[in-house]
Amino acid sequence: MASPGAACRVTVRTMQLLILVVSLVLWEALPRLQIINPLFTSYPSRIWPTFVDMLKATPQQASILAHSWSTVLATVVGFTLAILLGTAIAAALWWWPKLYRVLDPYLVVANAMPKTAFVPLFYIWLGATFSVYGMSLAISLFITC
Repeated sequence: MASPGAACRVTVRTMQLLILVVSLVLWEALPRLQIINPLFTSYPSRIWPTFVDMLKATPQQASILAHSWSTVLATVVGFTLAILLGTAIAAALWWWPKLYRVLDPYLVVANAMPKTAFVPLFYIWLGATFSVYGMSLAISLFITC
């Protein structure tokens, strides 16, 4: 006899799958019925072949997997640096109350700023390659501090 927890898990998974299927059916049907403008949403049946084509590398373009890998790498590097730097900053602010009082207004303003406002600055300061790491660091750092 199955436990009540197992039955609950099956029910939850079934409902999750049902929501996914209904969402995909609506996504396909509503633009085709012109209820939603297909220019804004497209269709899953048109997106899938494009995705499969993007998996193939060409001499002009790397595979989407290569781009995904570089995004994952930038995220992991930025988050790791943010954890280390954020912990060091938090410890310094905790150990030196005067430093905390001096930096507090600047940290509050920096944390309140939309992180995307830093993109042009990081691009100019760090260049095209390292600006991604800088943004990842900035986004993660203000969450960590």
